[in-house]
Amino acid sequence: MSSIFIGRGLATIGEVTWIAQVAWGVIRANQELKTLVGSKGPLTTVEGLINWTALIAAILCTVAEFFCNYGMMTENYYYNVWETTLWTVALGSLIPCCFFL
Repeated sequence: MSSIFIGRGLATIGEVTWIAQVAWGVIRANQELKTLVGSKGPLTTVEGLINWTALIAAILCTVAEFFCNYGMMTENYYYNVWETTLWTVALGSLIPCCFFL
């Protein structure tokens, strides 16, 4: 049982750091495009929405990992459904942002 906890713990760290890198990459690409276009001043509504969506996606995936670990500990697979749903919503919300960029 302890190897399951170790494996799940390492997977959680890997998945959270991966989504954090994806979110940071989307925000960074958004900033780079703003610089390349030569736009100065505050963020436009779309640029702010892209940054906000990337941040929310990282938060949703982090919460999803808590559901995954709780489902593993309680052996109630209903929580794994919530994990998969949150990951789907988070990554699905990034698709329009990436098309825009």
